[in-house]
Amino acid sequence: MNTEIKNRFTDKIIVEAGKYADIREAVEKNKADLSGANLYGANLSGANLSGANLSGANLSDANLSGANLSGADLSGANLYGAKGYVNSHAFFAEAVRINHTLFTNDEWATIGQIAVLRIC
Repeated sequence: MNTEIKNRFTDKIIVEAGKYADIREAVEKNKADLSGANLYGANLSGANLSGANLSGANLSDANLSGANLSGADLSGANLYGAKGYVNSHAFFAEAVRINHTLFTNDEWATIGQIAVLRIC
């Protein structure tokens, strides 16, 4: 079976995963070029995605448990239903950015501490 990673907006093939053991390896080896990638439901557990450009990527229902997302660009990514993102500062920052109008001043104070101290 030949797995492809396509741009979710243009349907253009970003990565042909046929030469990789699995989708996780394909994503890791091509992480700099994944803007707009459709990774819906992908099992990315344990993947090293540090510094990856995942802007606009569809990560809905993806398994991100144990994935290293430090320094990853998740701006505009669809994170709905993503699993296993505990302790991911990048995921936290994007979730705050997406929902920025929902927070009270006290919540913003806590968010600021988390962001500065990088607790997640």
